[in-house]
Amino acid sequence: MILPSDGFTTYGVRDSQELISALNKVYEGDIIILEPGKYSGNFTAIRNGTQANPITIVGPQEAVLSHEDNYGFHLKANYWILKGFSVTRAKIGVVLDYANFNVIDNLTVFDIDQEGIHLRFGSSDNLIKHCHIYNLGTARPGYGEGIYIGQSWHSWVNMTLDRCDRNHIIQNYIGPDVRGESIDIKEGTCCGLIEGNILNGQGMTGIHFDDAWIDMKGEKYLIQNNYGFATSKDGFW
Repeated sequence: MILPSDGFTTYGVRDSQELISALNKVYEGDIIILEPGKYSGNFTAIRNGTQANPITIVGPQEAVLSHEDNYGFHLKANYWILKGFSVTRAKIGVVLDYANFNVIDNLTVFDIDQEGIHLRFGSSDNLIKHCHIYNLGTARPGYGEGIYIGQSWHSWVNMTLDRCDRNHIIQNYIGPDVRGESIDIKEGTCCGLIEGNILNGQGMTGIHFDDAWIDMKGEKYLIQNNYGFATSKDGFW
């Protein structure tokens, strides 16, 4: 269902094919509204919004995206708002690649093979807030981080750092059964804010030295007013 309004378009979607179609049509300022239900497929966003008119995809917690062989939602664009819906039964929950100035707000990410939300390939100036992320690393416990910023330099053939900078992680609830770190911040990233998060380490495995709420390898971050409990070893490392 397409509802034009104020020069922008609202797409009301009820199934996977309608969602894929809307993702391939949206322009700046458009809104995708998810009806409650199960959506399974390759959901990738590549069209850019703008600072004045971001693209929004919004739904209730009962709108549940999944993709057992890939990512639950793959964002490869700028100026998007992802709000309210759930992501489950995927290789990685939400992946941002080359994606800047986006907002991930109030998502529920759970029952994921590896990490919950991963920012990669220079994804910068993003905000992740008010999300609940739990039961991760179900297939690969050593890769079950809650929120993962950047990539290890070991992942790069020429040892180039993945500079994912100025990302803000605010007031999320991460855990339980997050088998890696609640938040993993890799070397080469810079200047972010980690504030007001609740980090539940119950179920942490210690595989690949995943034994802290926050593993900090970046620089010039402000980390404040976070609360954690039930870590297997360290709070902040």
